[in-house]
Amino acid sequence: MVTAVLEKHGTKLCAIKPSAIVGAAEADLALRERKIRRRSAENIPYVFHRRHVQAASCALDLIDRAIRDRYSGVYCGKRITRIVYGDEELLRAVRALLSPIGTEAAG
Repeated sequence: MVTAVLEKHGTKLCAIKPSAIVGAAEADLALRERKIRRRSAENIPYVFHRRHVQAASCALDLIDRAIRDRYSGVYCGKRITRIVYGDEELLRAVRALLSPIGTEAAG
């Protein structure tokens, strides 16, 4: 209940580290592959927006899609997705972490 009130007012309960978002992106891509191969009968939701996960080729591509189409995640029904997409600075920090050296200035 407290976290819902904080989220409603835009207050952050805790800071998420970029490395945690990298891990979530990689886990979503792995989950996608398991679902494609029907190895996962579980109905585990993605952290990122489903459309972005399905179209992404790698974790960096997934982060780029999240940055370009941030509002689809901000207005998503999943709380964790809203939290991740709601912090554009965090997404950009993750992109910088994943980007090859020398391409940070280009993006």
